[in-house]
Amino acid sequence: LGVIAFCSSLGEGGVADWSALFLVLVTQVSQADAALGFGVFSFSMFVFRLMGDKIIIKLGKELTGRISALTAFVGSVLVIFSGYYLVILLGLIFMGAGYAILIPVCFSRAAEDTTVTPGAAIASVSTFGYSGFLLGPPILGLIADYTSIRVIFVILMLLTGVIFAMSKQLRPH
Repeated sequence: LGVIAFCSSLGEGGVADWSALFLVLVTQVSQADAALGFGVFSFSMFVFRLMGDKIIIKLGKELTGRISALTAFVGSVLVIFSGYYLVILLGLIFMGAGYAILIPVCFSRAAEDTTVTPGAAIASVSTFGYSGFLLGPPILGLIADYTSIRVIFVILMLLTGVIFAMSKQLRPH
């Protein structure tokens, strides 16, 4: 659960910190238009976090994790490979929708763990999650300095594969 939280938070933080610069560098849009990228990502996260409980109840935790990972993956692919402003915005919407429910579902699943007290389980998941959110963006920026900003989103795309593979851990015991 901690790894899922780490990868998800790293993705969320990475998009929040680097999407506007990505848009400026890749599509050559104005800073104002680039800020819209962060806005659509954030709005998408907001909407899907509000719907999270209903989605989890309908699909279950494991399937929600897998679909969320696939949604963020599709968004990453659109961002990385399109080069067109509106398609990248759509990709950022997908990434926001994909990342939105992962942290809440990790916390919910951690609270149900039968081998650890709920407080300890949630604290562990929280530590991993905040580590990804706080440490991820600067590390991604360092990587971008030595490679390119596109590599950041390739890393985020690969991390959605880790989330997908580990979604089995979201299944209640």
